[in-house]
Amino acid sequence: MKKNISFICGCIEQGKDGVGDYTFQLAEVFAKNYNVFIIAINDAFVNQLTSNNQSSIQIFRIPQTYNWKAKQIELSKLISTISPEWISLQLVPFGLNYKGIILKAIQPLKYSIGAIPLHLMLHELWLGEEIGASRLNKLKGKIIRHFVLRLIRKLTPKAIHVSCEINQHLLQRHKIASDINPIFSNIKINQNYKREKTIQEIKSKISLFDDGNPMFIAGLFGSIHPQWDFSLCLSHLRNTAKLLDKKLVIIGFGKISSDSIVNIKSQLGKEENLVYLGMDSETNISNYIQLCDLGITSNPEILVSKSGSIAAFWLHGKPVVICRDDLKIKGFETKKTPHSLLLKPQDLIKYFTQIPSKTTTNFKYTPQDSAMQIQNAMIQYEKAPLIS
Repeated sequence: MKKNISFICGCIEQGKDGVGDYTFQLAEVFAKNYNVFIIAINDAFVNQLTSNNQSSIQIFRIPQTYNWKAKQIELSKLISTISPEWISLQLVPFGLNYKGIILKAIQPLKYSIGAIPLHLMLHELWLGEEIGASRLNKLKGKIIRHFVLRLIRKLTPKAIHVSCEINQHLLQRHKIASDINPIFSNIKINQNYKREKTIQEIKSKISLFDDGNPMFIAGLFGSIHPQWDFSLCLSHLRNTAKLLDKKLVIIGFGKISSDSIVNIKSQLGKEENLVYLGMDSETNISNYIQLCDLGITSNPEILVSKSGSIAAFWLHGKPVVICRDDLKIKGFETKKTPHSLLLKPQDLIKYFTQIPSKTTTNFKYTPQDSAMQIQNAMIQYEKAPLIS
């Protein structure tokens, strides 16, 4: 008889919430051997409590507009009815409160989860830990940190995962042990991708995309850090495109702010182009990634393993150029591991002119890998069915 497991996240609207998409893909793996339930407790895309079944997963959505007393009532009812053997809480403070202050969420979660064994995945921690952080971010971070730590101590999770070394280090400062479970790609590979068809589809939306000249295409996927300086890699992209006798084209997709788009466009030359395609389906995002020669990230190197967009490019066998190493944390030194699909700007020409061709294997961290890490944590406390 299958056991029950419940995942809790903030929002589960497909394609609109990265952690929600992550949670659903993780749940799909567990659904092979468990009865799986997802409860979104702060969903901005519904106006009333809703439920539906997708891929044999029962999904419940509690509206963001409910106050936390009402959320506690609904959440405790659902958990009592489901009676899960385990709960996995996929936490982003800003997913439960727009300021990241999760004070009001702690009691409803503690009351509803009770003594059920809890796995906690901390996708984000708090602000203001980097050297040079503003006084305002330090103050905000101190408040957010206080309530994140309180939540951990109140809920007493049996296993805690984070996605990168820096977050593990920040928890260790407060004597909280955790293991690293890197973020996998939310974008599966579209096996039916056709290059010319994708180019024509983009051209139908933005006629200036393709003028018939060969293109060197760099992709920007998802939000851009305001600290990122695009100019640090632009000259290297230009030089690589010129050496390959191609026109530099940058395509942006996912949620990118208008300010970021304007900033990048202002730095491009007359013969260069930026095409912003916005939010789109998983299939189309996969097509855009496959069309690209490489990805560009605004993440600093120490946050690579927590980036779903980098994971998506790597899953598709695409290199990613990183031009930020400015995030420094007092007392922390990252263990930098060379990665043949993670490039510095000065590596671009060598990478795109080297022989033999680049490999596209062994750079895939999958939902199955992530699920196995959670499974292994569960096994420490009980005999759990193996994930196939």
